[in-house]
Amino acid sequence: MTFNLKDFPEAALNPLGIEAQSPDDFVFNLIDLAPGRVSATVANQAAALKNPPQTTQELLETLLANGLPRSVAKLRELFAQV
Repeated sequence: MTFNLKDFPEAALNPLGIEAQSPDDFVFNLIDLAPGRVSATVANQAAALKNPPQTTQELLETLLANGLPRSVAKLRELFAQV
């Protein structure tokens, strides 16, 4: 998982059987595999933040600002269903 995908070309990774993914793709794929677990983890992380404290929505804004737009959009959908 890296934001620096250009330094990990497919031609070099394919023989090793691995794939470079952006953090957004990685988390988005995790959400697809286990939406309940990932959303619970995000909620637990927000609850654990003390300095400064953050709500789940504030934590999602932090994730968005750090380059996870697809993941945040999916998580917002999940939290809206609760």
